[in-house]
Amino acid sequence: MVITKKDKKLILFILSSIIVFWFAFLTLSSLFAKISFHNSEVKSLTNHDAAWLNSARKIEASDLENRVILLDFWTYACVNCLHIMPEIKKLEAEFGDRLTVIGVHSGKFSNEKDTDSIKKAILKHDISHLIVNDADFKIWNSFAVSAWPTLILIDPKGNIIKKYQGEIAHSS
Repeated sequence: MVITKKDKKLILFILSSIIVFWFAFLTLSSLFAKISFHNSEVKSLTNHDAAWLNSARKIEASDLENRVILLDFWTYACVNCLHIMPEIKKLEAEFGDRLTVIGVHSGKFSNEKDTDSIKKAILKHDISHLIVNDADFKIWNSFAVSAWPTLILIDPKGNIIKKYQGEIAHSS
């Protein structure tokens, strides 16, 4: 079988087209992954002027991209919230930098909404992960939370994987 110059040009054109389409696909899929993340509920964490604690600065959506995130909706006056803190510390120790834990402090009473009171609770309970003061319940509402504690696991694209609400039963 003889391949003519015309056939070579056609094969080269087809291969070039495939390569161009492949790169276009990779670029667009990467773009859509970022759009997916920015359109997820995770953006509600960073779309307002809540106080961020255990951080030198306000956390931005870009800080959370491509991260596995565990949101812990808690308040320092909730005994059950405090009971799961050791479990969260175990997860932080086990997964290290592969897991970003964010405590969303959604205080029910006015004294629990005070950032200085939350700082004292962080020190008292030796909490080292990020905490955001959700005093106005914007984050709480955006994730449709209805109980303390609530844990929400989010994949790197910003999709909710699992949601646990209320007291979590411990097996002995």
